[in-house]
Amino acid sequence: MMQRYFSSEKWVNQVKTILAAGSGGLFVRVLSLIATLLSSVVLARALGADSFGLYVFALSVTSLLSIPIQMGVPTLVVRETASADAVQDWPAIESIRVWALRWNMTLGLFMAGAFIGVAIIFADQASDQKWVYILAAAIILPLAITGTFGAALRGLRHIVLGQLPIEVLRPFAIVAVIFVIWTQTDYTLDTTLALSVNLVATILAGLVAMLFLRKRLGKRYKTGTPYVFQNRAWAKAIVPIALMSGLHIINQNLDLMMIGVMRTNAEVGEYKIAVSAATFVIFGLSAIQLVAMPYVSRYFKKKNFGELQKLASLSALASIIMAAPVMALFAVYGDVLIRVIYGQEFANALSPLIILSIAQLINGFFGIVWPLLVMTGNEQAGFRGLLISTSVNVSLNLALIPTYGASGAAVATGCSIVVWNILFWWSVWRHLKIDASILGLLRRRHYGA
Repeated sequence: MMQRYFSSEKWVNQVKTILAAGSGGLFVRVLSLIATLLSSVVLARALGADSFGLYVFALSVTSLLSIPIQMGVPTLVVRETASADAVQDWPAIESIRVWALRWNMTLGLFMAGAFIGVAIIFADQASDQKWVYILAAAIILPLAITGTFGAALRGLRHIVLGQLPIEVLRPFAIVAVIFVIWTQTDYTLDTTLALSVNLVATILAGLVAMLFLRKRLGKRYKTGTPYVFQNRAWAKAIVPIALMSGLHIINQNLDLMMIGVMRTNAEVGEYKIAVSAATFVIFGLSAIQLVAMPYVSRYFKKKNFGELQKLASLSALASIIMAAPVMALFAVYGDVLIRVIYGQEFANALSPLIILSIAQLINGFFGIVWPLLVMTGNEQAGFRGLLISTSVNVSLNLALIPTYGASGAAVATGCSIVVWNILFWWSVWRHLKIDASILGLLRRRHYGA
């Protein structure tokens, strides 16, 4: 059975096609992962535990405040731009871009202004804490605008160019400038200076994304025709997207913010290092999801559930094959790696790293459950699962962080990852009769299609 599964020449050719189609996106993901790792290492080393933790905490607050500004707008821009590009409707492409930028500007200025006002009133006036939050708030608007330009590029099928400014250029610029200041100057590197560099890098990324878009559209960037805003339709379309995107951002940042509120800045830094390192465990699945999404949609549209089962099962297998060695490396040498790469003061990151790595290994076991739901029109089931897992995450964080700190947050996040994977796996099986986990390899009745 397994020999037949892996020896199909047709399937081998399909795998080659999928990998070729996604090679550009995968390349950007690899660069982004490297940039993120370098950024955490350089900032942690240069700032120290307390200042690095404050830096991470401030950016986590920024991410949460960005939820109403983003509100699923990038996804809407990708969809509407792609639809208009298919019929070469350049005024429509311009209209959705301008509408999205106005949304970013209006809500971005409001949220940033409100945050700055709160910081000025309530922050410790005797320290630099006020400027930390002011600079963090200033990042909100350029980050949203950069996301809109990147989404427009992706909608025009320039996937790499759409990701490059924010995913690669920005973190590499931050790393380069911080490293030079740290090693080649006499400036005292603190959280305020690090956030200033982040702000400049974000603005630079936005300008580059805009230039990329202008270059690709040429004279069609500004058509000179009146804008046609489908306000009601677009606002209605972003609601489900916004809810899911918002829950995702909450899951990614709330634990960091809660550690900062309930514990110490140093523990925020330790937990951030654990989260960044654990990303390597699940990198394989993240890359596979990026590549597999259009093929899930294609096989589903053709009702080719046999190929869909094969895609799901092999994706889970590949995820485990790539995740297990990284997990083993952290389990055996994690303590040494943290001390050598980040320094002795971050040694306590080992416990949350191991917990999160185990959770991410389980994540890989369940495979591409998320694309199987959202690319087949079952977003509602996905939203319910995400809502339940977020509730689990928040509840456990509240219960565990006061006593167990970063390790408690890791347990909470790990449990939420397991919960949403089980719920998503069950939803995929109920709606599609597809076993997305690695156990799907044993389901003989799906192989023959």
